[in-house]
Amino acid sequence: ERNMNIVSFARVAPLVTGWWAEKGSQWDPAAPDSGTQQEIMDRLVEEQRNVVIGSWSDGSAPAFDIVCQEMFGYTFAPKADSDYNVFTADYFAIPEMLLDGDGAVGNTAPLWGTARYLDENGDPMHAPLYHNGKSLEELGYGVPTLNNLIATKEFMSKNEEAAVGYLQAWNKGISWLMEDPMGRILENKETNFKKLGVENEQQAQYLVDWALNLEHDNPYPAVFEDQEYTDELINTNRDFLNSAQGSGFVPEEWADHLSYKKLPQE
Repeated sequence: ERNMNIVSFARVAPLVTGWWAEKGSQWDPAAPDSGTQQEIMDRLVEEQRNVVIGSWSDGSAPAFDIVCQEMFGYTFAPKADSDYNVFTADYFAIPEMLLDGDGAVGNTAPLWGTARYLDENGDPMHAPLYHNGKSLEELGYGVPTLNNLIATKEFMSKNEEAAVGYLQAWNKGISWLMEDPMGRILENKETNFKKLGVENEQQAQYLVDWALNLEHDNPYPAVFEDQEYTDELINTNRDFLNSAQGSGFVPEEWADHLSYKKLPQE
């Protein structure tokens, strides 16, 4: 499948994942005496504490290596000379593993299960060590996408109007959701709670506050309200993929098989 020729024609979601830890632990940079982000990273490497991720093929993995190398000076990679002690687990198991001490930090976020872990006051039991999108933007990569709308090059050449229709329908759906996120979720509560990985309305509200209302120190929405590409956004994605290729997470010939197309969202 890596040799397929595909066209990315819209943005869906930014890189909103990152490394999280138990709130108040020595891996939480907001906790007393935990140290700076750099000091926490140093301890993770020196003590070889467990870093848990969902998969090496996760779209966040290239970002981890870029951030770890350029911001903290360490190598994160699926190879013997990786500086971190990394292992994989089911995405929705990671939040509990962090609370049980089976992992020091993990690749997670409220959308991937931490929203289910609130204390008696309704406050989150996890805290971010660093945020992928925010860190990459500070490093000059903008905010790369985690998910995009794509089609094969052959399909796009013959059915561009269908891609435009799909994008415009997606845009209308996102606009509908953003008008009243909690109201939309509660319209079909049982099904939507299951899709979101939450168990009750309190957890759903926390998730919405984090993912869409940009509360709890989250700087980017979990979905783009504007999906249409611009030249600047395309160049940002290409710069990120070039760096990821240099780290070995993206094949060298990626640019031969991936192109971008600007289509109207309205």
